[in-house]
Amino acid sequence: MKNKKAIIISCVVILVLLVGICIALLFNNKNQGSTMSIEFYDNSSMGNSWKYYIDNNDIISINSKTDYSECGDQDGCGGKIIYTIKPLKPGKVKIDFKWLSIDDELQKEAVYELTIDNNLSISEKHSGTYFESDYYQE
Repeated sequence: MKNKKAIIISCVVILVLLVGICIALLFNNKNQGSTMSIEFYDNSSMGNSWKYYIDNNDIISINSKTDYSECGDQDGCGGKIIYTIKPLKPGKVKIDFKWLSIDDELQKEAVYELTIDNNLSISEKHSGTYFESDYYQE
C-alpha cells in the first residue's frame, strides 16, 4: 500500500513539474520579442539597388529581403523591398540603408537607430533623405 502511495505522489510531482515547464516555455516564447519590417520603394529594373550596413551584427539580423513588384519583368516599373529585422539580444544598433544608382551614386539614405529591450522588443528612430521624398508614406 505504501508503494502505491509513493508511486502516486511521485507521478503527481512529475506531472506538476511538467506542467510548470510547459507554462515557462510558453511564456518564454511570448517574450522573445517581435520582428520589425522596414519597407522601401525600389526600382531595381533601372539599375538602382538598396544596400545596408549594420554597425553591430550581434544585436539584430536581417532575416529576409523580399521584392514585391506588381510589374513582372517590365523595365522601369518600381516595386517594394521589405527587410525583416529580428532582434537577437538587448542593445542598440544602427542600420544605414543606401539607395544607390547603377554607378553606385547615393540616391537616398535611410538611417534606423534601433533599441532592443530585455524582452527583445524593438523601438526605433529614423532619419535620412528617403523620408523627405515622395516615395515615403507613413
